[in-house]
Amino acid sequence: SVLMAGIIFTTTLQKAEKKSNALGANVLGAVVGGLSQNLSFILGLKALLPVAAICYAASAIVARRKAV
Repeated sequence: SVLMAGIIFTTTLQKAEKKSNALGANVLGAVVGGLSQNLSFILGLKALLPVAAICYAASAIVARRKAV
């Protein structure tokens, strides 16, 4: 899983026009992932399902806007 994430990140970083933005987005994603992991310890995994759904929906919306 971590190996695949590294491969995807390096491939995406090579294609990015603004590498600093891509790196910043990766760091932000790592921070949000760490925070959500800690929240899962406190609240439980079932409480994070709506949060995950919102994150995936936001990602899909951003991806569609960039594609158009």
